[in-house]
Amino acid sequence: MVLRGVSVNKNLKMISLADNQFNDGDDVLNAIERCWKKNKNLGWYNFSYNNIFENDGLQKMIEWLGPCNHVYKVEVSERAGDQYAQLQEALANNKPKKGKKGKKGKKKKK
Repeated sequence: MVLRGVSVNKNLKMISLADNQFNDGDDVLNAIERCWKKNKNLGWYNFSYNNIFENDGLQKMIEWLGPCNHVYKVEVSERAGDQYAQLQEALANNKPKKGKKGKKGKKKKK
């Protein structure tokens, strides 16, 4: 599965897996969980138009967001109803912190 390779790729910041006919079977959910826990650089996932919310798959993903606080955006279909609102609330706690910008001035001539 694609997520096995994604879990070890340290250069990705976001990935779109929309409309791939993923379901919320154990193998798919285990791959998502492993990817979230292993790849700390990847924080944006697009799972739109997949069926990962039919059998409490989305509820499991919401539970994983606590320990996987580097995941700050997960796009899913809004058809998930109440679980969609819960996901958005959980993601609000994982917003990335804005980095401090250092002073950049002209170098002094010697």
